[in-house]
Amino acid sequence: MAISFNRIFNISVVIFGSFFLINCSNAQTTTKGEWLTRSSMPTARKEISNAAVTINDKIYVVGGVSSDGNITDVLKRYDPAANDWITLAPLPNKVWRASAAESNGKLYVFGGYQSTGGFPFNPSNRVFEYDPSTDEWAEKTPMSAARGTSVAVNVSGKIHVIGGASKGALKLHEAYDPLTDSWEINEPMITARSGLTAIYMNGKIYVVGGYFLSGGVISQSVLEAFNVASGTWESLNSMPITRYGVASAVVDNRMFVFGGGVNGTVTSRTLEYDPMSDSWRQLADMPSPVSFMGVAVLRDTIYVMGGAAVSLNRFDGLDLNSAFIPPEMITHIDDD
Repeated sequence: MAISFNRIFNISVVIFGSFFLINCSNAQTTTKGEWLTRSSMPTARKEISNAAVTINDKIYVVGGVSSDGNITDVLKRYDPAANDWITLAPLPNKVWRASAAESNGKLYVFGGYQSTGGFPFNPSNRVFEYDPSTDEWAEKTPMSAARGTSVAVNVSGKIHVIGGASKGALKLHEAYDPLTDSWEINEPMITARSGLTAIYMNGKIYVVGGYFLSGGVISQSVLEAFNVASGTWESLNSMPITRYGVASAVVDNRMFVFGGGVNGTVTSRTLEYDPMSDSWRQLADMPSPVSFMGVAVLRDTIYVMGGAAVSLNRFDGLDLNSAFIPPEMITHIDDD
């Protein structure tokens, strides 16, 4: 039976149109990034912002508060390639809201709180080094001030520990040199705060969010950058919302900020900061609203782990483990 040219044309238009709509739909789902569910943490916990670190293609998560409300010394290692977890030698001091960073293939843990019995939670100034090759810990020279909820950032081997709280929020900024086991004081932040997050890129440390206490929790949206070469701070464009208990990562010279507390609630919002334009944009929301979770990067994928969907001073840690692929890193179109 002969088929008319018009009918062939109409069928072609329908097929092409359907293909175009499917691809447009998938494009819209990936322009804000993609979330994937990974193997859950064996120990559900929160209060681990700044306590997840990538070393040699593995992610180490240390300390925090478990779902029963107790402070833990647990150290777990996650292998994204195998999608599984193993337990390692425990941290010598049980702490929560400690900060951690990698340098020269080793894990360093700074301070943290040793009690949940009420602010200031007995802050610690102790520093510990973990060697993955031997599964052993060693204690190092302590910080100049005991504190928790600070942030630690590796800059060319030295680890900058910034902010946090002792009896109140701090502007303190000091740098630890693992090679000499010594500390140096740097120019303090412009805005005192704890529960903040930070990343290093292109010669600057970008520090955003956090809170201080003044008759209640006063959350912050401020973004400040420390120029390592000049040793000075500058104020940049603030986040669209105030947030504390946030976590962040850097991929492709952009800063990604996840979750955190907002006015007594918790958000699932994901934001991206572009330092070239000093601007923010909103990306795909996290699968669940969480705060005080751990974040680590491996091969342009950002892993977001643990945390809790509640405000401050509630200890019901989660075992969530999600992977976020930034929009610029997505090179495929989903079939489903």
